[in-house]
Amino acid sequence: MIRAERCADGASVLFRAEGATETDAVGRALAGILQVGDVVLLRGPLGAGKTTLARGLCGGLGVPLSLVSSPTYSLMNRYHGTRGAVAHADLYRLADASEGAGIGLDDVLDGGWVVLIEWPERILWLRDEASLEVTIEIAAGANGTPGAARTVTVAALDPELEDSLAQLVTRHGRLQC
Repeated sequence: MIRAERCADGASVLFRAEGATETDAVGRALAGILQVGDVVLLRGPLGAGKTTLARGLCGGLGVPLSLVSSPTYSLMNRYHGTRGAVAHADLYRLADASEGAGIGLDDVLDGGWVVLIEWPERILWLRDEASLEVTIEIAAGANGTPGAARTVTVAALDPELEDSLAQLVTRHGRLQC
C-alpha cells in the first residue's frame, strides 16, 4: 500500500512506494491532476523508476499501455490518450541543450501536450516550463544495498496545482494498487 503525506512546505507531497507496481500507481494517481499543457520533470538516479512512473502517468492519461515504451533510444515518444496527447522524453543521452530542439521538444512544449521529461537537468530552462517536479529516490534495503522501495517527492511548481496535490493526499492518504 502506498503512503502519501503532505510535506511541511505545503507545495510538495511525499509518496512511499514498495516496488514497481506501486511506483506505477503513484503515476496513475498523479495523472488525475494533470491537464494538457502540463510539464512534469522526472528526476532520480539510473534505475530509480522514472520510466515506471511515466508509464503509470501515461496509463492514467488514457494511453494504452501496450503502446508505452521507454524513450531511452528514441529520445521522445508521443502518444494519444483518452485525456489528450502525451509526450515522454528521456534526455539522458543529450550532449547539450541545443539537441532538445532536434528531438521536437519545442514542438510539444507549445501547450497541446502533457509532457513528461526524464533527466530534465540536461536542459536547465525546462524548470521554468514545468508544472510538477518529481524526484524519485531509491530506499536502502536491509543490508544497505538498493531495495525495491522508492520515495517519490512531488513538488507543485505551478501554484494552481498545489491544491490539487493536497487533495490527492486527502483523497488517497493511503493509495491502493
